[in-house]
Amino acid sequence: MRNKHLLLLVLAVCVLLATSAWAQDPTFIRGDVTGDGVVDAADVTMLQAYVMGGTPMNCQLAGDVNDSPPIDMTDFFYLQSYVNSSGPPPPAPFPECGTDPTDPQAGTSCCEPAPPPEKAPSMTGYGILILILMLLVTGVWVYRKRQLNTA
Repeated sequence: MRNKHLLLLVLAVCVLLATSAWAQDPTFIRGDVTGDGVVDAADVTMLQAYVMGGTPMNCQLAGDVNDSPPIDMTDFFYLQSYVNSSGPPPPAPFPECGTDPTDPQAGTSCCEPAPPPEKAPSMTGYGILILILMLLVTGVWVYRKRQLNTA
């Protein structure tokens, strides 16, 4: 019987961890190193200062403009070319705020993603709800089992 309880608890913890991990992906706009929501000449200048001298960027994740780490002069040239209207746009997430589809990384979000068309409930909320429900059911089941054994 203890194995069942342990199995339920482990399952609940796994669901919670999996859903909370999805919610932690940082969001940014590729190329928006200033973090102001617009990719423009100010971003080119800040990226150049970072590549040339290590001056900090407001949004580190957005500095990998061509989506091929590490951040270097190729990112600067890519962004400069785009801003001057002669080059291709940066890869996703661009032009809207979002997560990196090719290389999810840890980091701090630099923007808030656009809300979905319909307000969908958070997966993290479902994970917590499932955990609480499973713990409640397990607790009630254990309590009743003990009552039957003592009677």
